[in-house]
Amino acid sequence: MIFKCYGPNTMNDIINNSYRICKNISEKELSYEKIENGIVVPFENDNFNIGVVFRENGTISELSKRGNIINIYGKNINNIFNSNFNNKTLYLNNIKLISEKAVFMGIGYPQAQYGETLSESIDRLWYLLDKDINEYKIVFIRDISQDCLNLLKLFGIEEKNIIIAKEPLKFKEVVVPEKSFKLDLQINIKYKAVINKIKEKVKPSKYKKVYFSRNKLSQKRTLFNDPIDNTFKINGYKIFYPEELSLYEKISILKGTEYFVGAVGSNQMHMIFANDNLENIIINRNDIEYYNFNFDLLNNSRTTIICANNNFLPPAVTAGPFLIGATEYLFKFFDDNNFKYNKKDFMYEYNQIIDYIFTWSKVYKRMYIRAKEYLNNNVKEISKDELSDKLIDLQHNSINESTIPIKTFLFIGKTTKIGSFQMDNFFEIHIFGLNIIKIKLNHELNLKTRMLHSLVKLIPISSLRQKLRNKYHLPTPPFWKEQEEIEFSNLYNKYKNEKKES
Repeated sequence: MIFKCYGPNTMNDIINNSYRICKNISEKELSYEKIENGIVVPFENDNFNIGVVFRENGTISELSKRGNIINIYGKNINNIFNSNFNNKTLYLNNIKLISEKAVFMGIGYPQAQYGETLSESIDRLWYLLDKDINEYKIVFIRDISQDCLNLLKLFGIEEKNIIIAKEPLKFKEVVVPEKSFKLDLQINIKYKAVINKIKEKVKPSKYKKVYFSRNKLSQKRTLFNDPIDNTFKINGYKIFYPEELSLYEKISILKGTEYFVGAVGSNQMHMIFANDNLENIIINRNDIEYYNFNFDLLNNSRTTIICANNNFLPPAVTAGPFLIGATEYLFKFFDDNNFKYNKKDFMYEYNQIIDYIFTWSKVYKRMYIRAKEYLNNNVKEISKDELSDKLIDLQHNSINESTIPIKTFLFIGKTTKIGSFQMDNFFEIHIFGLNIIKIKLNHELNLKTRMLHSLVKLIPISSLRQKLRNKYHLPTPPFWKEQEEIEFSNLYNKYKNEKKES
């Protein structure tokens, strides 16, 4: 495969390093273990405590491990599994024997975790490529999504043969295949054979240029995609929204296309269903984000990665939010490929920037509350904890410091150039003494729009509010669904109360 980057040196260095790490596809023969009277131990709960397969003597099958640490019923078991364990301690006694042969598949993922489903829930299927599938039960240690079920059906597995282990289950024989997609991003050629079997009965679509948009995702982490989406549309790309498609439709579209465009992330993992020599175009939303080239290598694709990053607040790692849009690198890509586009279409509106600021404050704070250490280790600029607090309080109108101008923390001004095109009006963001950035404004909301926006917010029915916003082209809150907004407020208030008490 070959790849090309349109981006700053920082992004180019990270992308090149990513390629050096992932540039080889393993062709070594994968191993497996057959365990008589093997015991499949499921997740303890939904807190990502990972189950495994035990042998009768109480030792754990190494091949059943997902990572370095395994938790069984809340008991931490370290990376060395050579010793025997007390069956009573591990609750492995008196388990009913199921007189069937089973293949251990590992973890099932919910529908929202489509990327993990593709990379981890089907990567052990290679063992069945040359077997009579109906001779085996297929065992997962957590519920699987509808997409995962459909992938298994396309592979040839009947639903009646799929078992979700809710409690320890002992089988006459458990086969534990080695993972063909490892968490250290090593991928085996057998994984491609699994994908080829899944897609072999799917008819390819007629669309040769396709664009998978994130614009209709309920969790809007990548904000204000419209100008980029529309530019690809007017240049011959068919726009699709993956969450509105069935699995069959997604595979059909990718199997038929020659050009595939999408934002980086699990959205791009759909490319695995494309044929070889795909022209793969990636909209990068964060200059410091690692990119996994494994699927590109399997398809021998020609990959182009474009920086469309306008984040002026540090994303909460992969949770975002990401402000994408006009950059000199995006325009350079358009020019190099003779795209028709209008630079003015990429100018942000006032309400979009406000939405981004407050969305950031909530996403960042949610991540800070739930994974403070992880966030601090991965967001290297400056600590934004206090800033996110103040922004949330500002939106909730709970700031009472006389030195903070609640309604006037954005100042209108003039400049000559931002990014790669000339501008006149901008607003300069001063948040609590910190000069963040200067952003071009297309226009402020006119009086009529502001009045309609205020009136719509008073309507108590969320579905009706959204219909009116769509009808009158009003700003839509980009954070999360309104119920999740309420859940966030509860989480934040609890955090604030606990902070006061401490």
